[in-house]
Amino acid sequence: MIRRRTLPNGVQVVTEQLDTVRSCAIGVFLQVGSRHERPAENGISHFLEHMLFKGTSRRTARQIADATNYLGGNLNAFTTQELICLHAKTVDSKAPSTLDLFGEMLIDSIFPPEEIRRERQVVLEEFKMYEDTPDELSVDLFLRNLWPDHPLGRPVIGSRTSISRLSRAGIQRFLRRVFHPSRLLIVLSGSFDSRACSRAINQWFGKVEPAGAAAGRLGGRPPRAPRSRRTHLRRRIEQTHFCLGVPAPDRTSPDRFAFSLLNMILGGGMSSRLFQEIREKRGLAYSIGSFTQSFTDAGCFAVSGGTSPDTYGEVLRITLEELQRITEEPAPEEELVMAREQLVDSLLMSLENTESRMLRLADSLLNFGRVVPVDEILTQLRRVEPDDVRRIAAKYLTGASLALASIGPNAKMEPISENLRQVAA
Repeated sequence: MIRRRTLPNGVQVVTEQLDTVRSCAIGVFLQVGSRHERPAENGISHFLEHMLFKGTSRRTARQIADATNYLGGNLNAFTTQELICLHAKTVDSKAPSTLDLFGEMLIDSIFPPEEIRRERQVVLEEFKMYEDTPDELSVDLFLRNLWPDHPLGRPVIGSRTSISRLSRAGIQRFLRRVFHPSRLLIVLSGSFDSRACSRAINQWFGKVEPAGAAAGRLGGRPPRAPRSRRTHLRRRIEQTHFCLGVPAPDRTSPDRFAFSLLNMILGGGMSSRLFQEIREKRGLAYSIGSFTQSFTDAGCFAVSGGTSPDTYGEVLRITLEELQRITEEPAPEEELVMAREQLVDSLLMSLENTESRMLRLADSLLNFGRVVPVDEILTQLRRVEPDDVRRIAAKYLTGASLALASIGPNAKMEPISENLRQVAA
């Protein structure tokens, strides 16, 4: 049974009671992320997520850590371009206490100056870790090339300079500008005491007062159509890692169903075209695949992988040829069926996990304002025909400006075409 309610101050609450489990997944979502930051603030949303664990007027950072261990299960947080999330999976009897802790962390954090100094160094170490992970760094560089003049092109973690400048006053100014109860969503899925959890939610989240802009007023403009941009970062490593891609459907676009199948066909698994052509047939890479990222008003599709420096040019060539081919030829029926079965089965199996159910509910509410039935998603996927995939590929890939980022020992960038039309020329 799924229930929705809105507190008098605008906080949304969605609960899903399941009688067949003993766990409860909880998510507290604040619709604020790196795209809502000003350039000098880059990384402050991610830093705020860290600081929520560093002390309230009632507990020190150590006491919060001890409470986290006492509650068992998994308690963590993450930040994206569009939201900050506190999430947990715990046993049913501890769900009210988990909500108490999350409410205290979100509403009553005091951001001690000494903890800010320490955590700033921790985040700088996290930044260095990403710098030493070329497959992840290449994705950040790709996004920067795709949207160079937009907040979606900035790394969520920030830069060395912006992280070094983060301060208590800056965090408080940021919260005053963006924090609003209508930007909060609380989701529970699993087994829990409804009355006890409602009391905890009302006690902490029912008293939240507006500080910043209401929901829907922070997003700003969507990114402009990009020009072709490439970046090569020379590093003394064994492989050349790359990320090559184009703009794609946003999170609510009707094209998203056909595009998700296109992504599976091109690089979504062991039977995908890129995996078969580059790894299985030629042995040119261990890791090769494609992915999509979608936001409220934009999206991207990219191919990423790693290969030896002397085969990098060949891997790029094969990748571009496969992108070109899917824009010109309808996918064979059996290929589409395999891709669809993979997506459908993944969705159905995720329903056996309370965390996955919680995240699905949140995604529905945040993006569509309603709980999208699973059967509705399955119906849309099953309606996609082979020519729909070709049509969507032609719409988004043909003539699109290519963004490319690479990291490796190569002395220079590989020459590639500006867009897919030029590949066929």
